[in-house]
Amino acid sequence: MRGALLEGRYRLERRLGAGGMGEVWQARDLRLDRAVAVKVISRGVAGDHLLEERFRKEARTAASLTHPRIVTVHDHGEVEVDGSPVLFLVMELVPGRPLTAVLGEHRSGADPAAVVRWAVQICEGLAAAHGAGVVHRDIKPANIMVHGPAEADVTICDFGIARLAEETGTGLTATGAAIGTPTYMSPEQARGDRRIDGRSDLYSLGCMLYELLSGRPPFTGSGLSVLSQHLTSEPTPIRDSRPSVPEKLERLVLELLAKEPAARPADAQQVIDRLRKAATRPRPGPRPRPEPRPRPRNAADPAGGRGKATALGADAPAAAPAVRTGSGHPIPASSVPGTRPRLLWGSLLAAAGVYAQLVGLGRWGAPALGTLGAALLAYLVAFFVSRSSADATDQDGRGVAAAATTGVLIGVVLLFWPPAPWWVGVLVLCVSWMALLFLSYLVQGLVGALARRDPWVAWLATEAGLLNAAVFAGVLAADGKAVYAAVAFGLAMWPAAALVMAVCVPRMRAAQVPA
Repeated sequence: MRGALLEGRYRLERRLGAGGMGEVWQARDLRLDRAVAVKVISRGVAGDHLLEERFRKEARTAASLTHPRIVTVHDHGEVEVDGSPVLFLVMELVPGRPLTAVLGEHRSGADPAAVVRWAVQICEGLAAAHGAGVVHRDIKPANIMVHGPAEADVTICDFGIARLAEETGTGLTATGAAIGTPTYMSPEQARGDRRIDGRSDLYSLGCMLYELLSGRPPFTGSGLSVLSQHLTSEPTPIRDSRPSVPEKLERLVLELLAKEPAARPADAQQVIDRLRKAATRPRPGPRPRPEPRPRPRNAADPAGGRGKATALGADAPAAAPAVRTGSGHPIPASSVPGTRPRLLWGSLLAAAGVYAQLVGLGRWGAPALGTLGAALLAYLVAFFVSRSSADATDQDGRGVAAAATTGVLIGVVLLFWPPAPWWVGVLVLCVSWMALLFLSYLVQGLVGALARRDPWVAWLATEAGLLNAAVFAGVLAADGKAVYAAVAFGLAMWPAAALVMAVCVPRMRAAQVPA
């Protein structure tokens, strides 16, 4: 795409970065003879007339924002490049670098005075945007450019692009997750709420300030599990690892990270006022031992992820090692109040579903059914409780284990089942667990979106639904149904059973976040 001329005016010169929504290029505006930044939206997005109209609307909205702390949008359009339609957004080229580069240079945290200075400017831009009714939705270091003498100035990039990502499905909203980088998402975004306001941006700002001050994000790890932490876990106080951070500043950041929007500062201007008051050094001397913070009553799965980011908000995927929270040790889910009852509920529901199938579809006597039901319940309780006592950061590992176990069992059955050729069993042993793992992510996202439950409960319901679906398919096959038909019925039953179980698992009241 280098050298491409868009609308006879913008010549692409150098790629600055790439992400889920396309690429960012440094370009030359031939008409005005100036350097600009051009975001070229991926070709998979272009060609959809509804999304093109959404793109034009969001571009006009972003262009209406005029503020020194918000990147200026100059132009937008739709053209063909190499025979394929693309959308593009022309923006001011900010001569600086993304805040991600600063984070890479300050592993133990940046200077609190510099952090406050940047935060005040970010809030000035957010106050202007929120006052115009515009929510950014993807505040993160990759979308904040630092520039000027001593990198004292900041500019917010990518207004409007986050909403477009939501509409296109390049984020994760279609299945109940959320757009952008999970590390900086608000709980309402993680739940997939459609109606969010400026306080969502303030939560993301709190995540970013926490990382700037402590050297690490408030919640770390990989995969969907970080979303569960945004919903249920409390971050470790910053001053536990860095006592030099002013106490008022720490308190403000933790208030920004409140789970409920009503518990956060009301608006960006209020945050500015608090930041200016907080920019004082703590008095020397020992810090009094803080009162223990109440744990949330929902299950916590402390893991989350953060990828590399490039200039002007373009993300490049990168693997991140799993990191433990708090003291550095994994938090067993069973130590969080409310986890064990929900596990027992999940076990009961899964056992009840399997038992009902065997009674209604199988040819079993009452004694055999009673013995089987008791054994099944005992097994499920032991299985789920053992999972809860394991490392709670390994939600992805639990999904792999469940999918692999189910796939192996199905393959072994087919190996010794006379109507099925031996090679079918071998094939199932080799590939079924991968297919089941992929489907489990889809089912988990669907269940979380429709049942409005956190990712941890969605996982519990998904695995219980998988067990019931496998039993259902097995009973149908044993009753003479064709194997392919039995598998199809089982796959159809999986999301339905998971959804019912997610709805039936009781909701636990979350702990209030202290002010």
